[in-house]
Amino acid sequence: MARNFDLEHDHDESYLAFEDVIQSQDRPIVESQRPWLLPPLSSRLMLYVRPADLPLIAYQKWMEELGIPQV
Repeated sequence: MARNFDLEHDHDESYLAFEDVIQSQDRPIVESQRPWLLPPLSSRLMLYVRPADLPLIAYQKWMEELGIPQV
């Protein structure tokens, strides 16, 4: 987590606590994902891709080229 506002160290704890809440809500979804069950990336490229997805797609292509399973 990062912020460029309210930089007083006295307030860090409240922001860390809020981040813990967000992560605890996301954890069940993230941990339930099984990327190795997805088809190869090349067959998924027909899906609509947003600009924010491009770094992830580049990373996945690189992993496939290296033959590293995405677990």
